[in-house]
Amino acid sequence: MKPLLRVGVPLWSLLISSSLLKICQAQCDSNDCNSTQTGAWTTAAMPTLTAAETATQTGTMASAIPTTVGTFTPGPASENGTTSLHTTMQPEAVTNLQVTHFTTSSATLNWTKPAGGQSFKVQWTDGINNRTENTTALSHTIHSLTPGVQYNVTVSAVAADGWTAGKGQTVSLHTTGQNQRETPALYTIRVAGEGENIENTTTETSFVLKELTPGSQYNISVAAVAVHPSNEGERASTSTFTRPEKPGNIELTERGTVSLSIRWPLPRGKFQHFLVDVNETGSGSVYKNATTANAASITGLGPGRSYAITVTSVAGSFEETSEQYEFATSPTPPGSIMVSLKTNSSLLLEWATPALMEGAQTLSYNVTYQSDGKEMQTITTSVNRPNPVLNLVAIPKSISSLEVKWSYPQGAQASYTYFVSLPQFKTTVSTNSTEIHNLDPGTCYNITVKTVVAPQSESTEEKTHACTMPRAVSNLTVKAVNMTAIQLTWLRQPDYKGHYSYLNDTTAYENYTFSNLTPGALYYFEVFTVADGVRSEVTMISIDTKPAPATNVTVTGSTTNLSVSWRAPPEQVVSYTVLVFQDNQLQVSNKSLDNRTTNTVVTDLVPGVYYCVVVVTKSKTQETNSSEVCRATMPRAVSNLTVKAVNMTAIQLTWLRQPDYKGHYSYLVVARQAGTKVQNDTTAYENYTFSNLTPGALYYFEVFTVVDGVRSEVTMISIDTKPAPATNVTVTGSTTNLSVSWRAPPEQVVSYAVLVFRDNQLQVSNKSLDNRTTNTVVTDLLPGVYYCVVVVTKSKTQETNSSEVCRATVPNPPGSIVVMSKTINSINISWPLPQYMDHKQYNFTVSSVIGNFITENSWFLLENLQSGTLYNISVATVGVCNYKSTPVVASSYTKPHPVHNLTATEVTTNTVTLTWEQLESKPSYLYLVQPANDSVFWSTTVNITTVTITGLTPGSRYNFTVTSQTADGTQALQVSRSFYTHPDRVHPSVSTVSNSSLLVSWRTPQGGVEHYLVRLNSSFSQDEQLVTLNNTSTNHVFGDLSAGRLYSVQVTVCSGPLQRLLWNCVQCHV
Repeated sequence: MKPLLRVGVPLWSLLISSSLLKICQAQCDSNDCNSTQTGAWTTAAMPTLTAAETATQTGTMASAIPTTVGTFTPGPASENGTTSLHTTMQPEAVTNLQVTHFTTSSATLNWTKPAGGQSFKVQWTDGINNRTENTTALSHTIHSLTPGVQYNVTVSAVAADGWTAGKGQTVSLHTTGQNQRETPALYTIRVAGEGENIENTTTETSFVLKELTPGSQYNISVAAVAVHPSNEGERASTSTFTRPEKPGNIELTERGTVSLSIRWPLPRGKFQHFLVDVNETGSGSVYKNATTANAASITGLGPGRSYAITVTSVAGSFEETSEQYEFATSPTPPGSIMVSLKTNSSLLLEWATPALMEGAQTLSYNVTYQSDGKEMQTITTSVNRPNPVLNLVAIPKSISSLEVKWSYPQGAQASYTYFVSLPQFKTTVSTNSTEIHNLDPGTCYNITVKTVVAPQSESTEEKTHACTMPRAVSNLTVKAVNMTAIQLTWLRQPDYKGHYSYLNDTTAYENYTFSNLTPGALYYFEVFTVADGVRSEVTMISIDTKPAPATNVTVTGSTTNLSVSWRAPPEQVVSYTVLVFQDNQLQVSNKSLDNRTTNTVVTDLVPGVYYCVVVVTKSKTQETNSSEVCRATMPRAVSNLTVKAVNMTAIQLTWLRQPDYKGHYSYLVVARQAGTKVQNDTTAYENYTFSNLTPGALYYFEVFTVVDGVRSEVTMISIDTKPAPATNVTVTGSTTNLSVSWRAPPEQVVSYAVLVFRDNQLQVSNKSLDNRTTNTVVTDLLPGVYYCVVVVTKSKTQETNSSEVCRATVPNPPGSIVVMSKTINSINISWPLPQYMDHKQYNFTVSSVIGNFITENSWFLLENLQSGTLYNISVATVGVCNYKSTPVVASSYTKPHPVHNLTATEVTTNTVTLTWEQLESKPSYLYLVQPANDSVFWSTTVNITTVTITGLTPGSRYNFTVTSQTADGTQALQVSRSFYTHPDRVHPSVSTVSNSSLLVSWRTPQGGVEHYLVRLNSSFSQDEQLVTLNNTSTNHVFGDLSAGRLYSVQVTVCSGPLQRLLWNCVQCHV
């Protein structure tokens, strides 16, 4: 039966109200609200989340959204009312994540599948852009990466529910760069979403898309464009979502004892679904489910509990979480009230904890009562019988203390205390642990702990049993030691008890012998006193056995050193010492060599002395000697080995005796060529001559001192004979190069050098040419210079010059020919000087059909030529040795004679026919004819000496120019003449003005007019009149005439020397 709850109140009339639970609604910290941690928990009542209302939104949801909302299903209830929830645990992290291959734009990764992982989420970023892909395989290839960029790639395991993800593992990679990559002129970006199509361009390698719809999916492609929009490269595409907006304020629409109903406004834009997180305040439990509606009903909750709720908008891989809100379920009523412990002033009330509210946080009760004739009163209490502590244990801490620990009881409050009791010891603490001191060593105790809420409100006792540690042994010593056995002894404790034993193998006595130990091994010995399974503190000592000796000792030597090596014993060795004796007297002791060492060098010995060597193996405190091995040191080598004389086939060696020279010393001399011994001999003297050697060959000479068959270290020297010279040296050249070839000598040559001299000064030295080379090209010389060449044959230290061969380089050609001027019988040309040449060392040759000419100037005048004739001209540079450069060539015409006798053979009102004559005419001549006046200029070309020019204006003056020219457009001097066209005629009319005057009028003719002549004639000569009028006049009145007389009128149009007369006279009577 559940424990009864009690409260004491004054004895009056009582009115009991149902229990109340403070319901709070508070906004949580933003860091807690954004938590996405998931897990599996057990609590008093678990929620079931169902959809309460379907959200209405324009557009369509992604097809991946489930059509039904999942639920959290509580498990079967236990006897204490606890319900268990079965939810998905986070899978473990992937292991062995590594990059197995990468290129300029892709990378392949693989990993090991962890427990709980069914699929995997691969995320990568370059610090600016983030991408995610899912896979069920254990490897994945990422494409469309940027060359030469570092990426961080994270792989997370995903559980079977498809969204619970484990901890991600991250690896960095760097794609390879691309060489000589062409930079695009710009990039085109195309964005396609539902009802949206956007296109932009940029010259950068990144672009920010703005004013998109939140939570929407967009297909994005980018292509590089080179210079012209039609030159678009292959498009790289990706698909992503914009981040959705987070849901607005969460509202509580209905509250029950085991359920909560909530709703929230739809965010702007789009979303795929919502994730609803429900966390019981204070318990750390987390529940999550998805819904496409903007409302949810959460059932299966515990009564009287506070829950923190967040709602997350999801679009693709993006999530936005709302603020956190807290809502509480309604409490259930307490159990039936029982009255006990009645006094004359109080009653003790007890009741059962409300159903399903065991362990609920901040549970309190309002007790309302009313005495007879008094006002109703209310008190609040949380006093009740507490639960017992959990997991009570006691641990030995020392020989006189124990540590007691427990878990807090179910429903524990900060005000609880805990009563701890032992025989002869009692204490009350407010935490869940305490230490008990001043106990007896090696003694066992019974311990009880009770939860205390208030006087007369205690839990049942929890009991445990523990023993203090016994005292450790003392005076631990080693009594005897041999190769395989060690005996330990120690003293009893002053408070020794009969049930004590000693652990290390276990014995009841104060001594113990260890046998079958390893020789040379260091051992640590530990002794514990044990009482009722509790150990004392440890007492320790260490010692080692005698090691086994080293075997297979070998000794080799030099003049002052002996090299010692040995085989290590199979048993343990701490270190080695090498001892060296001469005539049983210790000379050297290498005292401490590492146990990994199996060889050493003993130095600073005397040459030619007989020594004996012993190798000592050591453990920590013991040592063993090996058998003795003896050997003599080497004699000293000779010194100051030199070459005294060298010729083509013989070399003499000399050297100095050793300071400790002995009469029985001899010398071994060896000659080697290319690693092969070619001569050797023995001598008792300090010199030796080798003969019959090969010219130009490199030799290595070795000299040993020999004592009783033991050689000293070698003394070496090398030298070579002088090589034979190169023969048949030939030199050919161009402007800046000389090609040199030769015949190699039959004897050995190490290398060649080619020396180039100018005026006995070295200009070029190709210092090292391979001995297989018999030709080379000397470059970067000056054109038109006299050089001498020597080929040098080389051995290692000797060399021989060939005979000298001299030759000049070819001069550079002059620059392009420029025609400076020309006449009818001459052409004047010039050219730039040739590059990189001294002007004092060359001339020029000028060639044409009229002959060849030498000049030191950079110009030349060709004379006595025919007019209007094409001449081909070449110029070449003439250097030392009369070497000529490649010629430069140009072609040019002389000028033709100008035309003469230019005349106009026929003139009309709108045409002029010209003729002329041409001296030394050529069939290819053309004539440029150009008529011009103040308003007209044009030209025509003819190939004959006459032309008729039409379309002219009547009465106008024209300047006619005729120019003769050759086929390439070379023109003679211009010849010009001016001619007028005939003016146009007029048609006058005459009318009588009075009996003494006549009016003559006409219209202005086409074309030009300089003036008019108007003549009046009659039968009487005294009446004749002639007037001159300007070109603007169109009438004239003749006066003072005789009445009744017949008159005739003539109007003449004048332009330049030409006149146009109206021959038919106009007659009229006055």
